[in-house]
Parts: sequence; structure tokens; C-alpha cells
Amino acid sequence: MINLTASPSLSNGRVSNSLGTASPQPSASEVDATLFKGDTATVSHLSALALQLSEAHTRSIDQPDVTSTLVAGTSPLPISIAGRELMLARIFRGHEPPVSSGSRVDMFNIESQYNYLNYEDRALVSQMYAYAQSQGADLAYVDRVAFALGTYRYFDDGRRIFNSNSGHHYDKQGHQLRYDYLEKDAAAATRILNGMAINTTRFDQGFLRHILDPGYGALAGMGDSLGFLEKMVSKFSNEDAELSVLGSEFATYVPKDVKDKIVITRSKEVMFTLPEPNHIRHNGVWTITEKGWAAGYTMDKAGRPRAPAPIPEGQARVRKTVEARNLRAQERAFLEALSRSRDLPHWLTSLLKALRNSGGP
Repeated sequence: MINLTASPSLSNGRVSNSLGTASPQPSASEVDATLFKGDTATVSHLSALALQLSEAHTRSIDQPDVTSTLVAGTSPLPISIAGRELMLARIFRGHEPPVSSGSRVDMFNIESQYNYLNYEDRALVSQMYAYAQSQGADLAYVDRVAFALGTYRYFDDGRRIFNSNSGHHYDKQGHQLRYDYLEKDAAAATRILNGMAINTTRFDQGFLRHILDPGYGALAGMGDSLGFLEKMVSKFSNEDAELSVLGSEFATYVPKDVKDKIVITRSKEVMFTLPEPNHIRHNGVWTITEKGWAAGYTMDKAGRPRAPAPIPEGQARVRKTVEARNLRAQERAFLEALSRSRDLPHWLTSLLKALRNSGGP
């Protein structure tokens, strides 16, 4: 593997690690070329790539430091040139953007989730691409993990994502829904959460606990990638390297519909009664309900429900006045009936009479 030791945020010839201390800036010529056995042309090409990589990270754009997520006190991580090039090509269209902040996301934002990967994330994703390629795995698996991590950052480290198992999802009949991973995928999630690798992995533990919770990850379609994620968590940890070997099952990623990657459980009881609609569509045919007819809905010539015409402003005011008078009359009748009750204390009877005789039409 050809590696360049570099940390993307450079200033005055020095870089900062996660502890805030400074380390010397690596030279673009620090490329391990020993595997090329004197192939000077290849070494020259790699040196040029290393120089481009170093220059790309010295942009004047305000960027946070990229740091090692290994045990405190370790040196900056080596970043694979090949892995970085793959990352740029596959998720950034050849040009790396600055890191966006998930705390400023709004509903009109159309920016790619990948842009929210911080520089530590990007260093890790680069190395995942390099490792997956060296193992003959389909790089689509890395794409999916990177997208899930970017989505987690996009929504302010998951703070803006609603848990689908919080008890507020129902089917059309009002049965409460719960979403889970398939058995084999749930087993992979359990192994990650209970294994030793999670304690030393370079993956953000907050992200892992988020995406492994089926309330967040199941509907996101991550089930078929948890086996691969398990290998990556182990690979980039202090655990046995043999546990991270990628087998032939990762040679080709086959996309599936989300419904084929999850288990949906419905409550036996109806937990929520949906309001009656004005119209229903079944097998492409529209039907107006009794509520819809009463509200003034009609069917047009194409067989589609048509909402009633809006009431002119003058008529609307008259209708509101009549409705208010009717409501007031009902209230007064109620108070009159209460005030005549012999079981009420005198002071309460007097109060009810005063309310009945108070202003109003």
C-alpha cells in the first residue's frame, strides 16, 4: 500500500492533533516507495499526487483540523492516496468541499449529506475505500456507510432525526408499527454493540449506537450493510485483524427495497383512530365518503373528487355570526338548567344566573 502521512489542516508548517498539540507538517515527498524497487517514474508520479494532496489541504478556506481518532497521543494517521482519490471520485465528484455544519440545516437545504462528513470522517472513509478495494469488495458498501455517516452529521449528529419506534407510527387501520432489522442483520448489530472493537474503533461511537438502533437505521435501509460495517469497525480498531477480512459475500452489492430489509410488527389492538377522510382512493377509483358529501365535495367528469367552492366573504361572516348565536343559545340553556337545580348551593345558583344574563346575543 502506498501511503502519505498527512493531516489536512495545515498552518505555518505545522498541524494540530486532537489534543491541540502541534506536529511537524509532513513533506509531500514522504511517500513509501519501497515497493516499487527503483521504478522512478512511478515514484515521481506518486510524489506529484502527494504534492497535489498536500496543496489541496492548505486551502485558505476556514477548515477545522483533521485529527487522528486513535488513542490519545498517537501520531497523525496515514491517509491512502488511492483511497482518497476513490473518495473524491465517488462521493465528491472529484472536488472536496469544505465541511458543512449540521446545526444549520433547514428544510430548504439541498446540499449533499456527504458534505457534512468532517475531516476525521473523510480520512476514515478514504481508508475504507482503500481497504475494500484491496480486499476485492464492492465499493458500494463503503458508499452506503459513508452516506449513513454523512446523514448522521447532516442532522446534527442524529439530533434532528425522529426515532420511528417511538410509538407514533401507525398503519391505515390504526395499528402501531415497530421496525426491526432482519435476524442476521440484528445479530451483526448486537455483535458490534457488545464486542470489544467498539471500545477502540475510529468510528464515532455516537454514530454506531445511532445507526444500529433499528428505530433509526431500519427505515434508512442500512440492514444489508451491517455485516460490512461490523468488519470495518473491527478493521479500524485495536482488535484482531483476522476479524476484518472481507469474504466473497462482499464482492457484489445487490440493492434491495427497504421493505425487503426490515421486519414490521403491528400491534394487535388499534392504538390510533384516524379521522374519517372526505374521499378515498382504492385501486385507482375515487369514492366520496358521507363526511365528504356533507362537506360539499362532488365528483368531476373525470371521476375525481372536487372540493366545494369557497364561500364568499360576506356569506362566511353571516355563517360565523349564526353559528356563534346558536352556540351562545346552547350555553345559556345549559346554564339555565343548572341554575334551577335544587341541589346547588345558593352562591353557585346566583353565579350561574349572572353568567346566563351576561352580555351576548
